[in-house]
Amino acid sequence: MAKRKNRQRILNINRMKKRLCDKEEYPIDFGDAVVSEETQENDTPRIVAEKTETTNEDESLPTSSVKKMPPCRRELKMLSSTSRIRKTSTVVSPDNHAPTESQEICGGNRLVDWESLRSMIENNTICIHCQSPLKLTEDTVGIATSIHLDCRKCKIKEKTVNLRTKLRSDKGTYKVSESYATNVQFVLGVEQIGGGPADSQILITYLGLPHSSSFGSKTFGKIEAKIRPVIKKICNESIEKGLDEEVQKTRTSEDYARWKEGTLPAQANGLTVCYDMGWNKRSSGNRYDSISGHGIVFGAMSKKVIAYRAVSKACSYCDIFKKKNSEIAVVDTHDCVRNHWGSSKSMECEAILHITKDAWENRRYHLHCICSDDDTTMKKILRHNYDQMIRDGLLEKANKPKATSVRLDAHIIEPQFIADFNHRIKSVGRALYKLAGMNLSESKVTNDIAKRLKLYWSELLNKVKHLDIEKDWEIINKKC
Repeated sequence: MAKRKNRQRILNINRMKKRLCDKEEYPIDFGDAVVSEETQENDTPRIVAEKTETTNEDESLPTSSVKKMPPCRRELKMLSSTSRIRKTSTVVSPDNHAPTESQEICGGNRLVDWESLRSMIENNTICIHCQSPLKLTEDTVGIATSIHLDCRKCKIKEKTVNLRTKLRSDKGTYKVSESYATNVQFVLGVEQIGGGPADSQILITYLGLPHSSSFGSKTFGKIEAKIRPVIKKICNESIEKGLDEEVQKTRTSEDYARWKEGTLPAQANGLTVCYDMGWNKRSSGNRYDSISGHGIVFGAMSKKVIAYRAVSKACSYCDIFKKKNSEIAVVDTHDCVRNHWGSSKSMECEAILHITKDAWENRRYHLHCICSDDDTTMKKILRHNYDQMIRDGLLEKANKPKATSVRLDAHIIEPQFIADFNHRIKSVGRALYKLAGMNLSESKVTNDIAKRLKLYWSELLNKVKHLDIEKDWEIINKKC
């Protein structure tokens, strides 16, 4: 094993010799320290040295000791001394030859016990002017803390810099919770994991941070109201970029240029998309009572979000106002988030209907084909309003289809629907496992049989999913 390691080490040395000789790199040596020469953007040589255990940090390095060394000797010297090279780097500037130890700068915040920090600083520091002991105090807004180091005798105060945001308060003062980046970052983090004011209060309490009760009841809502328009703005910008990429990949260069100019009509810009709905409260199989949800449309070519619709059945401001002011029927003006008055299940249909109308009227494209689950209610809603078409003379009453719940305007092109591959497998598998759960007198299907049949169904769909069920029916029968 030792011979093998030595042989591998010799091979590595030979490779490094060849590489350095080919590049003609000649490092610079300061005594026992191995250094290399780099060139900065301003063409000023910068020397970075690796100090050994025997190197004295306080000694200066004279320029006369700088000499060139052949690459072979340099690599042998470096490999032989790697065991005693320390991991601390030293920067030697051209103007000042004294080495200055550079440490890695780690940003971010830290959770530190306040009493231990205060005791350590006050017991080990004195004022540089009067040699008096210093006092460490804090100024906390939300969970953001600024530390002050005061000398009571000299009346000198040193204050740490606390990052502030651009979300200033309406009163023009900086000493508000939303003006500190730490508070805003904490609220954003809680929102990303699906939490709210109550969750933030619990988290702050267990971390031992200040103002746990007031942050959850007051501060969280204030910061949330401030950052909501910023989040919406960033979201809309991302969606515009996704839509731009989808149109560019779908249409020709001429049509894309016309669409950017605003001269391409919506009926000439049909897109194939994927759509699905998500609810913020998971259903239990028997109850579907989530008060909010979100419908998202993805472009088939770009795989990016090109439209969305957030749906909510409740508004906390309206509910609190009505409880406190039961006699007043009209709620004060506010940014009300309630935009749905039906059931939670109907949110999916309402969201895609709004997206379809908004795409035609405001964004100059229409949904040509929608890949989604087999929701018959969605297909009924995204049909033309036949009564309106009869009144406008676009359809005869005798030819009116037998359809209800139609909501789409007559001038908008009706979208086509294709079933999602995964939803088809899931729906058939759910029916099979339902049969497996019955008594043996009612069904002979077991869990193993249901699992195998679901696998067969998946394989079949994978073979025929690219075929047209009407045009390629004979080919599908042969594969079945």
